Amino acid sequence: MNRRGSVLIFLLLITGVISFFLMNSIYYAKLNQEICYNYSNKLLFSNDFKKLTIVFSELITKSGLYNDYFEGDTLKRLQEGTNIVVDKKEYFVMIQPEAGLFDINASNEESLKNKLNEVFTDRSDINIDEIADCILDWIDPDDIKRANGAEKDDYEKFGYSPANSNLKDVFEIRKIKNIKERDFFYIIKNDNNSIEYKGLLPLFTTYKSGYTRFNVASNKKETYKNILRLYLRPANSDNVYILFLGRLKGPFELIKWKKLI
Repeated sequence: MNRRGSVLIFLLLITGVISFFLMNSIYYAKLNQEICYNYSNKLLFSNDFKKLTIVFSELITKSGLYNDYFEGDTLKRLQEGTNIVVDKKEYFVMIQPEAGLFDINASNEESLKNKLNEVFTDRSDINIDEIADCILDWIDPDDIKRANGAEKDDYEKFGYSPANSNLKDVFEIRKIKNIKERDFFYIIKNDNNSIEYKGLLPLFTTYKSGYTRFNVASNKKETYKNILRLYLRPANSDNVYILFLGRLKGPFELIKWKKLI
């Protein structure tokens, strides 16, 4: 091979290396931009919800609902749904006091099946016995499988086992066998354009006695009382979010939020 050929090969190799590093840099820059966008977008949602919590807490205070119990016409209006505006953004909100919901951890077979029948009055595709047995098998401490239930062997394909203890969070219900996403939460639109939130989520709770968090600053456990659920739909959107609000001694605070739809 002559000298000119060697130089050409060398230049091609240099060009290839530079191209590789250039494409790699572009890829990671784009990836980093995407990660930053998603992170900032999540922070934006979180900040919006924190602002909304402050507005909502003020609304409750002005409405005379800033007590240990929530009752009266204002509560009824908030439970049926109302529009509020925060930073020129309009939201349709509905509340549920957590204290009025069914404590799934304290249920027995009879009470659970009665509540499930109440939940799924509009669903002919639901096997109440199957769902009830699977929930009870998830909660009870033994590995004895109920007639329509599920134990450890039934969860192997999912990569986890039943907790055999109380549900720590209402969203844990979604891990239980034979409970589909649509069983957990869905929307019904009525003829008069009103909507209903249906499924297990709107009627079940694991926070009947409050929600406990660990305060790093004080190095103590704190228990929120008067926990409220705030179902939130931004105007002109099909998305639905749920915010859990709790009060210690002062105004309501945002405990956590999740996107449902």
